[in-house]
Amino acid sequence: QPDLSSSGATKWTSMFSLTEHLPLTTEFQVTLKKSGTGRKIGLETVSVYRKTTGDSVLRVQEVKRPGLVHEWNCANPEQQIRPGDDIFEVNGKFGHCEMLYAELALKEEVRLWVRRAWSRNTTPDSSAAPSTIGDDYWQA
Repeated sequence: QPDLSSSGATKWTSMFSLTEHLPLTTEFQVTLKKSGTGRKIGLETVSVYRKTTGDSVLRVQEVKRPGLVHEWNCANPEQQIRPGDDIFEVNGKFGHCEMLYAELALKEEVRLWVRRAWSRNTTPDSSAAPSTIGDDYWQA
């Protein structure tokens, strides 16, 4: 049977109030093909180190025009890559930004896994900038 004492109720309330402040996240995959034309991906990113896991992600700073990501965004409005999003995997590689950048530069086809976090005060489809997840990240 559940503990209905006041201390049990306080613990339950504390757990809910904690989750109210955690950001929500969504992940999606994007495949881009350069097709040998020398076309650019069209992203400006920075390497961001995650203290809790010891790995790195590429934080999107800007989507450039023209570029493959801009084209993707126009064709896929529900899965646009936006400033503030994190690219955490490229062609199955993850963990170190050097590997992610190498895959982006050297491969004709790239499969990106993108993570977006937003606060509970915004919705995933709003134009508000994504949230960073606490102090877990810092720019390299």
